[in-house]
Amino acid sequence: MPYSLGEIPLLIQILLYHGARTPYPHQTTLHYYNHPAWGSQELSLRFYLVDLIQLSDAELLKHGYCALLELLLKRGRDGKFELSVDAYRKVFQECIAAVGDPYVPAMLHYAVSLKDQGVGKEVYSFIEEVLTDKKESIMTYGEQLVQQGYNKKS
Repeated sequence: MPYSLGEIPLLIQILLYHGARTPYPHQTTLHYYNHPAWGSQELSLRFYLVDLIQLSDAELLKHGYCALLELLLKRGRDGKFELSVDAYRKVFQECIAAVGDPYVPAMLHYAVSLKDQGVGKEVYSFIEEVLTDKKESIMTYGEQLVQQGYNKKS
């Protein structure tokens, strides 16, 4: 056994919801399952619901390293960020510094892959505006898109 009983890592289950219907439209208890006993075996720990649509961008910016992911998920539906670009810059830069530069093309890929291409272009442009210190990574990703036949301006 790699851990003694007092050294077992704490596991917390979090559900990040960013659906069209808000507040979160489903039950958060085991009664949601047809066979609650089966669900209790898999979900023996309570999960914490974070309904991203219910939270303002300003509140999400307080969520540390999760803020960037949460904001992109929330705004991936409409592309309308609530605050000025400068309000996001520090948090985005801190998240990327913690996770690493590969996060930049991952964010851009997310924007490009959004179902609503108009929203995807808005999110992509927003990332370009916020991450002024990552222009080279953004340009490299943009060049890859052009080679693949994607035209972000159209």
